[in-house]
Amino acid sequence: MTEMPNAPTSDQRPVTVLTPSITDPLEIYYEPSKVFERRRGGQFWWPLLVLVVVFSLASFAAQEPMRPFTDAAFERTLAKSPNPDRLRQNREVVERFAVVILPVAMFVGSFFLGGVLWVVARVTGSRQSYSQAMTVVTFAGFVGFVAAIVNALQAAFMPGIDPTWTAHLSIGPARFLDPATAPLATDVLEHLSLFALWSTFLIYLGVKTMARVEASKAWTTAAVYWGLGLVPSLVRAMFAS
Repeated sequence: MTEMPNAPTSDQRPVTVLTPSITDPLEIYYEPSKVFERRRGGQFWWPLLVLVVVFSLASFAAQEPMRPFTDAAFERTLAKSPNPDRLRQNREVVERFAVVILPVAMFVGSFFLGGVLWVVARVTGSRQSYSQAMTVVTFAGFVGFVAAIVNALQAAFMPGIDPTWTAHLSIGPARFLDPATAPLATDVLEHLSLFALWSTFLIYLGVKTMARVEASKAWTTAAVYWGLGLVPSLVRAMFAS
């Protein structure tokens, strides 16, 4: 009598392996959970290169609409500088080589942010590999691409906006404050804008998916990472007082 093979147990069922898609940089806007699930292996190079290219192109396209805002910010810095002539020369150099400086700075900065998230995740109990942290911050960065486009469109087609401060372009409560009289409050509220909260949500979702941790730990990681973004504002306020 021939023995029939045993039925496969639950442990023997085939495991579905999700393959990263070339369209993940687009799908992060409408199916972020699936994107992070497919990228659990920490494959961040392709989306990072896409992010650097599209963000740089958007920034160059936005230069003219945003120029009144950048000029106003530069004039404020110039007024506080002990060497304004050197500052003007530095700006000329940066503008001349912006086509190289911006992509390189964004590329290198992404690795720094990945390191920050990696450390925060370890401290908050959401351990993940560095490549996984890089994947999360890279896809969260695609929110900044949309924010750059929205800001440029506002600057170009809403002439009633005061170009003195970029905070007046914020899609959030900071839009209604005067940064000249309440700089710290404005900086804090800018971190509560639509795009800042969207990016923080992607950090939470990415950490939760990558590290396979409960929602509370992932939210804690995202909140600490968000809070670290306020450190430069707090330092400026401390030295200004």
